[in-house]
Amino acid sequence: MSTHPPGGLRIERRDAAPGRVVIALIGDLDYDTAEQLGEDVVTALATPGVRALALDCAGLEGCDSMGLAVLLQVRRHTDRAGVRLTLERPTDSLRRLLGLTGTSAHFRVGPA
Repeated sequence: MSTHPPGGLRIERRDAAPGRVVIALIGDLDYDTAEQLGEDVVTALATPGVRALALDCAGLEGCDSMGLAVLLQVRRHTDRAGVRLTLERPTDSLRRLLGLTGTSAHFRVGPA
C-alpha cells in the first residue's frame, strides 16, 4: 500500500516477515496527514496474524502536535490489539520531540 495525500506524507506498507508489518513514513506527519496514518494502521492491525508493527521513521521530515497525537493513538490501538509497536530509525527531530513532550517512554524505539 502506498498513499500520498495532499500535505506531503507518503505511507508505504511492507509485510516484512510473518506477523510483522512495517509502515514507512516519508514526508511530514502533521494536521493534514495524521488521519491517513491512523486509518492505515487500523487496516494493518486488521490483518490476521499481525503481532508486530514497526513505523519506519527514517524518511519523516517533520512531525507537529497532531502528528504526535496520532502516534500516541497508534500506540493505544496496538496495545488494545496486543501488537508490539516500534518506532524504527527515528530522526533526531522526532527523538527531540518525544523527549521534550515527555512521550518517549510510551514508545519502543529501534536503532537510529
